[in-house]
Amino acid sequence: MRVAVVVFLCGDPDCDTGTDLFFDDTTLGTIAPGQSTLLALAWDPDNDRFIFARGFPLQLVAYNYTGVLTDVDPPTSDLPSFVHKRVEVRAIVENCVTGPRASGFMEVFVDDLFVNQSAIIRE
Repeated sequence: MRVAVVVFLCGDPDCDTGTDLFFDDTTLGTIAPGQSTLLALAWDPDNDRFIFARGFPLQLVAYNYTGVLTDVDPPTSDLPSFVHKRVEVRAIVENCVTGPRASGFMEVFVDDLFVNQSAIIRE
């Protein structure tokens, strides 16, 4: 299984359309079925970039969004869903037309999630 990094800008409220701003499916390598690994994502707003990491020792890949995206809209719950910043984990299995057909799933544990004070949503 390949570890892929994607930065996608949604073009509609359901995120059915949009633009891949960044795609890398080689730098962070592969994972064998049943293998556990650490994946991390950090936002570095001072340098206008996202940093993706995997494993120990850490393998890193960064996406610099200067000139592509801006940080003018703070995270908030009253904006349309396509404006929200989010992290998704997906298991994408090849759509084979002949058997045996592949299937897949992932078990994901999220821990140590930190946000800055301005990202806290107040109801």
